[in-house]
Amino acid sequence: MVDINRRAIHEILNTHVMFAMLGDVDKAVVASIFEARAFVRDQVVAEQGTAIDGLYIVHSGRVRLKEDADGKIESLGLSDSGSSFGEMSLLEDADWDYQIVAADDRVVMFYAPADSIRELVEDEPSIKEHFRATVGLVELAGLVRGLLGDAEYEQKDFLDILKKVGVKVVRQGETVFDQGVADPRLYFIERGQVDISWQPVEGDPIILDREGRGSLIGVPGALADIEPDGMQANSAVALRDVTVLVFQQTEVSRILEINVALHERLRVRAAELREAESQEQRTRERAEGVDLRIKLAEGLTEEEFSQFEEEKEISAFQVVRQNEEADCAAACLTMVLKHAEKNFQLGSIRELTSLHNEYPSPMEIISGAELLGMRAKATALNWTDLKRAKLPGIAAWEGFHYVVVYKVTDTSVHIADPAEGIRKLRKAEFLKSWSKAELLDPDVADAESGVFILLEPTVQMEHLEPPKKPYLHFIRYITPHKKYLGEALLAALLINILSLASPLFIQTIIDTVVVHQDVALLNMMLAGMVLATGFMTLTTFAQSLLLNFTTARIDMRLVSEFYRHVLSLPMSFFHTHNKGEILTRFGENQKIRAIIAGQTITTILNMMMVFIYFFMMFAYNGKLAIIVAAFLPVYIGIVTYFTPRIKALNQEIFVANSQAQSFLIESLNGIEPLKATANEYMARSRWEDAFSGNVTRTYRLSKLALQSSSLFRMSTLFATVAVLWVGAQDVILGVMTVGELMGFNVLMGLVTAPVLQLVGLWSALQEVRIAVDRVADVLDVNPEQPLITDAENMPATLDQCEGRITFQNVNFSYVGGDETHNIMRDFNLEIEAGMNVAFVGPSGCGKSTIAKMILGFNIPKSGECRIDGKDITNIEFSSLRRSIGVVLQQSFAFAGSVAENIALGDPSPNMQAVKEASQMAGAHEFIINYPLGYQTLIGEKGMGLSGGQAQRICIARALYRKPKIMIFDEATSALDNESERRITDQIKKVVRGRTTISIAHRLSTIMHCDMICFIDDGQVQERGTHPQLIDPEFLRANGYKGLYYRLAMTQFDLPPLDDDITGEKPPAETAETADEAGDETDEKAGDEDQKDDEKDNEKDDEKAEDTEA
Repeated sequence: MVDINRRAIHEILNTHVMFAMLGDVDKAVVASIFEARAFVRDQVVAEQGTAIDGLYIVHSGRVRLKEDADGKIESLGLSDSGSSFGEMSLLEDADWDYQIVAADDRVVMFYAPADSIRELVEDEPSIKEHFRATVGLVELAGLVRGLLGDAEYEQKDFLDILKKVGVKVVRQGETVFDQGVADPRLYFIERGQVDISWQPVEGDPIILDREGRGSLIGVPGALADIEPDGMQANSAVALRDVTVLVFQQTEVSRILEINVALHERLRVRAAELREAESQEQRTRERAEGVDLRIKLAEGLTEEEFSQFEEEKEISAFQVVRQNEEADCAAACLTMVLKHAEKNFQLGSIRELTSLHNEYPSPMEIISGAELLGMRAKATALNWTDLKRAKLPGIAAWEGFHYVVVYKVTDTSVHIADPAEGIRKLRKAEFLKSWSKAELLDPDVADAESGVFILLEPTVQMEHLEPPKKPYLHFIRYITPHKKYLGEALLAALLINILSLASPLFIQTIIDTVVVHQDVALLNMMLAGMVLATGFMTLTTFAQSLLLNFTTARIDMRLVSEFYRHVLSLPMSFFHTHNKGEILTRFGENQKIRAIIAGQTITTILNMMMVFIYFFMMFAYNGKLAIIVAAFLPVYIGIVTYFTPRIKALNQEIFVANSQAQSFLIESLNGIEPLKATANEYMARSRWEDAFSGNVTRTYRLSKLALQSSSLFRMSTLFATVAVLWVGAQDVILGVMTVGELMGFNVLMGLVTAPVLQLVGLWSALQEVRIAVDRVADVLDVNPEQPLITDAENMPATLDQCEGRITFQNVNFSYVGGDETHNIMRDFNLEIEAGMNVAFVGPSGCGKSTIAKMILGFNIPKSGECRIDGKDITNIEFSSLRRSIGVVLQQSFAFAGSVAENIALGDPSPNMQAVKEASQMAGAHEFIINYPLGYQTLIGEKGMGLSGGQAQRICIARALYRKPKIMIFDEATSALDNESERRITDQIKKVVRGRTTISIAHRLSTIMHCDMICFIDDGQVQERGTHPQLIDPEFLRANGYKGLYYRLAMTQFDLPPLDDDITGEKPPAETAETADEAGDETDEKAGDEDQKDDEKDNEKDDEKAEDTEA
């Protein structure tokens, strides 16, 4: 591992701004100073306010930065591999501005002591000067690299962007940028916090979000494809002094050209802000004056609070551990339900409440609680009210987490933390981590108040029935084999009865044969022993054969039906569970079977025989039997001590195994970009760190098991010694014979063996309990379409699909709660059969959501989606999807021949239909040039195919079944211009006579459509053909605002629309406002103005670098 670390350190030194310019000799010296340090989850790497002792660089894993601001701990975000901290200490003494905590099970960091580096550079003025010049650029360079992502780029581009980054300091209460002002720049918050606000036409400004260190703000104005004129849609107000890094729009464009994924994320962020505006506006209309960004009651009335007031103290509380950070809210609600004696599993609650995002808001938790039949209210409680509140309740924790508070005393708080388990905290510790409530009225604010969700069961929750106990699910796999298991049980009974012969034989031989020297009786006894042993061996063989046969059949059915259930689950399940997690659960099924069908049966029978053995022991000698019985509590005590520890370790091992397997799958799926960027070592080190952490846990588990078994053996030895000591005295006194003492010892062995076996089974059952809970998380998720056997209620089929699609007042949301979370809102659209329709709009507006609803992936919360007049909820999904051809952005070819890929799912492909489909898709020409034509194996994921070829095979696959509806979801966005042109030409041919839905950002691919719908805010805002939607007169006549026209402006070089269409202020007024705002901004922060000439820009850049340094 040392060699690997040295190589990794050299790689980091070659890319780190401070060390890259050093010569090979100096780098070798610096590398020798570094050492590797490993940290476990939640271990503190560096404490805020303490002296920085050196340079830390994250090698693998992630760390979380936390800041203690005004007595409250706030999360500043996560930093992963390659992030570095503490550079300033290499030049001068400095303190940590934040706390660094390990965020993964195992985090490896490279550490170089500051004193050692200072001694090294003391005699090297040039290196020292370089450090001084670059230390201020280190974090900036890391930021820019993060923005560029994993894409390849020229070092020249990187340095150009780096040089043109400005620095701006904004005082508390001032604005970073203003709503309605042309400010086409992107801002990165280096220090401080800002509120993103929106000023509606009437009323006070609305707070949309709060952003802190590491956030990008000013997104709408910086993206030319959203706001070509750079107009900012919101304002950013500094909560305290803020330092931001400024990226001009030209540099933003260069960054987004390199990192396309970042471009998409920023578009999504802009859409989220627009969505927040709409939500807040509707919220304000319903309840004026309430801050529903967090929706905290600024002061409950005494009558309201009394309904949530404490009834009785909780002494014990059952904790539910989260599998990942995204599970914390669902885990909290699961704990509350278990306290109310509703035994739900975490997976069930996650699916019922849709709480599977990483940072849920209090409103989302309230919505989830209401779905479970609880009355919930988020409020800002102070310490006094918290002591009176009805518990359990949920407290926001450190700005990114939630915990359950179940007991509060004058000096301490008892919490159930989904990440760490049961914790008892002092008052000061609790208040420090309790997330502060943000209230509109500062007069109501309290230093000891925090976000708290009060929960009250309702009658609805009383009728909430948890799913069947997960064990019952597995019992049904055993009952068909009860005959074989009964025979195995009978064999076990016979084995136990035959084993009783052994002590009788031994007693007779010693007391009768030896004393009377009866050789004939000896021969008879030995023959009996051989006969009994032979029967036992044959019976044991038959029993093992029966169990192996039974378990093989159970295995097949168990895993097969589990896989069938997984494939029947809705798409939302696969979006919220990683592949490694799902794969690991397949192995858990076999673990459960091994216990239920094998070990358990024999152990239970053996324990039943223990009573017979004890009866015989008392018949031999009651005093000795009592001595043996006295040691049984010792065995029980050992089990009680070790069981919870073994269970906790097993749970950690399961989670770590899932993570390691996910890393492995991820690296194999992304092997091409890994190799292209020479990141094999990074991928291997991530997997090795996860795996090595699991090896450590497995070692700890085996050590616990060894300790447990050693204590059992020692207890058994003491019991044997005690029996021999007392028994020998009884033999001497003539109370019992030597044969009886030897027979008693054999019986004692027959008693202790089942007890030890039960102990082993108990440990295995703890592991299986976890496995059952994991599998139940999947089994409790309802299939996307339940199996219906009643002929009257059977779903309809689409055997003769025409292709007519209707949306009528459709509302849909991916999360639970009220209509504010809806992605589709009262959505209405009529698509006639054979129409070619395109959906366009900003990212996150719901285009793909609508297409997936046609496929039955998304079911309306209200309203109807109809195909040929039939509600999709009443159509058999397999029939529905066979009538629809789908071509997605990412083409996927399965392992097999070309023909098998085109005729996917057809056991006997019709070659004529395969060729016709490939000719329509434009794939026939290149397929026939393959050595084996349509029988050519194209391997897993279509290796050996270009992007255009793979996409055309996917189009052919969609056409094979001659569907009447075609859906093209960004089908050409990943292709080059020539491939896109060819695919677009083929699409124009194949859509004839079919209802076609196209989703695209490039308008050139949809200009030919019969109808183009601009989707925004969950509704169709504009509809028409391309010529109509770029015709100002058509826009005026229909009252459209030119949303599609704006999108077309950037792609077709169209002139700006008149103000009477857009409803915006005259350009002159806007320009004047922008100039005034620009002057004011320059006076505040000294930023360079965009209209400055090149020389002034260079001077400002130098000032920015000096400010950063």
